Amino acid sequence: MSIRYGLQPQDLVVKSISVGTAFRKKGLDIRGHGHMGLKIRSYSNVHVIVEEGKPKLSKYGEKRRAAKLEKQARIKRDSFPLFVGKTIQ
Repeated sequence: MSIRYGLQPQDLVVKSISVGTAFRKKGLDIRGHGHMGLKIRSYSNVHVIVEEGKPKLSKYGEKRRAAKLEKQARIKRDSFPLFVGKTIQ
């Protein structure tokens, strides 16, 4: 949905989340000996508001993110050979 509005999903940050009540589905709970009760199934609405920007991290979070990016840069994906249709001996 966000691509439709010209926004990229990786650039979105959650601004706020709210939960509200929706309708209630009612039904009969039929039991033995002529007894019955009422079954109530409750539903809820979840509203999520997003905005464009970067997440706000603490100093510790920034250090962890920098370490993760540095580790990903060291990994060379082409150093692992692919053995397609061949057996390793």
